[in-house]
Amino acid sequence: WEEKHFKDAPRVPADSHTHLYGLVLNPDNSFEVQIDGLVKASGNLLSSMEPPVNPAQEIDDPSDFKPAEWVDEAKIDDPSAFKPSDWDEDAPMMMDDPSASEPDGWVDDAPKKIDDPSASRPEDWDDDEDGEWEAPQIDNPACKVGCGEWKPPRISNPAYKGKWKAPKIDNPEYKGVWKPRKIANPDYFFDEAPAMLPTIDSVGIDIWTMTKGILFDNIVVSDDLEKVKAFTQATFKPRQKLEERQKPKIAKSQGFLETAKTLLSENLLAAGVTLLVLLSTTLWCCCAGSQKAPTEAEIRRLA
Repeated sequence: WEEKHFKDAPRVPADSHTHLYGLVLNPDNSFEVQIDGLVKASGNLLSSMEPPVNPAQEIDDPSDFKPAEWVDEAKIDDPSAFKPSDWDEDAPMMMDDPSASEPDGWVDDAPKKIDDPSASRPEDWDDDEDGEWEAPQIDNPACKVGCGEWKPPRISNPAYKGKWKAPKIDNPEYKGVWKPRKIANPDYFFDEAPAMLPTIDSVGIDIWTMTKGILFDNIVVSDDLEKVKAFTQATFKPRQKLEERQKPKIAKSQGFLETAKTLLSENLLAAGVTLLVLLSTTLWCCCAGSQKAPTEAEIRRLA
C-alpha cells in the first residue's frame, strides 16, 4: 500500500465544536469530501491524488548518470569584455553633500542639555538621605539651530558603480538540462476502477496538529448512503443541537454594553472572581505606592 493525498483538501473548521466529516466514494471514481453534511471539495481518484493512484508507465533509469563533460550552464561571462579604465570599484555608495554648509547660529562647543537655572534645592533636602541634589536638565536655548559637531547630510555618490562584472553571453557549449533516460516501470499497473475497494475492516486517522484533546468517535463505513444518513441523525445531530443551545445567545441588535451584560449574567461566578482580583490588586498598588518615607523636616514638625 502507498499513502495517497487529495491535492485540494478543504480546511477544517477553526473552532472547538463537534464536526461531522464524511467521504462519499462513487463507482465512477468521483468522490466528495463533506463537513457537517455540506460538500466542501470533490475530485476523482484517477486525477486528484498525489502521488497518482496509477504509477507512471516510465521512470528515470536509476543506473544513468550525467556525463562528466556535460555542460549545463546556459550563460557564461563574455571572455572579450574587460573592466573600463575609469571604473572605480572602491568608490563608496554614499558621500557627504558637497553643497551643504554649517547653518548660521550652529554652536559647535555647546551642550544640548543644561541645568535649569530657575530650579533651586528644596529646603528639606538631606544629602545623607536623599543624595547629592542635582538640578533638572532642560534644552539649551543656545541650541535652537543646533549644537555639537556638525556633519553634512549624506547623498548618493554619482561616481559609485560597485563591483564590475562581465556581461553574460550564450554558452556555445551548452547542451541543455540533463535528464536521465527513461525505462519501463517494472511496477506499472493501471487500475481503471480504484473506487472498487476490497473489504474495509479498519480505519486509520493520521493528523498533524498542536491542539490537544481531539477525539474521534462514531465512525461508520457503509455502501448504503441512506443508512449513513440515518446514523448521522441518531448520533451527530443531537450533539450538534446540544452544543448550539450551550452557546451564549446574543441578539444581533445588541450593542457592546448589551453584549457585555449578557455575558456577565451568564458567567456570574467567573466575573465575580475576576472583579475581586482586580479590586484587591488596585488596593494593594494604591497602598504600596503611598508609603513614602517622611523627611527630617516633617519628623520635626510631628515631634
